[in-house]
Amino acid sequence: MARAGATTIAEVAQIGLPVIFVPSPNVAADHQYKNAKVLKDANAAELIGDSGIDTKLISIINSLINNENKLETLRTNIKAFANPNAIKTISNEIIKMAATI
Repeated sequence: MARAGATTIAEVAQIGLPVIFVPSPNVAADHQYKNAKVLKDANAAELIGDSGIDTKLISIINSLINNENKLETLRTNIKAFANPNAIKTISNEIIKMAATI
């Protein structure tokens, strides 16, 4: 279980970790929910709203814990969101931007 910020998503995607995202409701433009929804729609993660933890979390955990097929699907699908060259890409963009100053 994790929040759905960009860094967290990048980390779990890189290692192929099945995850249940619980987006923070206290972020600008509800971006964590939007991030998690994309992954949920791609069958790459599970998603629970912050208000659903008490009623839905145990049910989702139980549906995953003994379902190796579902866990493998989540592992495989979230890896498609990984970008192993992200640091190099970002660094190159920063260098380009710095060169224009």
